[in-house]
Amino acid sequence: MIRMTNASDTLATARRLETDFGMDKRAAEGVATAINDHLTQNVATKADVEQLEKRLDTKIDHLDEKLTGRIDGLDEKFTGRIDGLDEKFTGRIDNLKTTIGVSVALATLVLTAVQVYFGVR
Repeated sequence: MIRMTNASDTLATARRLETDFGMDKRAAEGVATAINDHLTQNVATKADVEQLEKRLDTKIDHLDEKLTGRIDGLDEKFTGRIDGLDEKFTGRIDNLKTTIGVSVALATLVLTAVQVYFGVR
């Protein structure tokens, strides 16, 4: 089996095809060139990988910004709703305190009136 490790082996491969397999020089060079072309077309270079890494980093950064924006939006929305509920319940609790205070005052007034009316001390 002929194995090429990189594009610079094309000439060595052609020579091996000639000597080890009896191919004529022109055919050996053609086969070696075809093998080299196939290998170099289907192998990613370091630059290809770096370019892909940059593209992926850009996409990941974009998704991160997008998700962060959505999360911040939800945080603001829920914080607003929680604050609204807090104000609503605080208002109701204040009203309840007032109602209880007025009820206690009225009960005290009625009790005092009954004591005064019946002369009970």
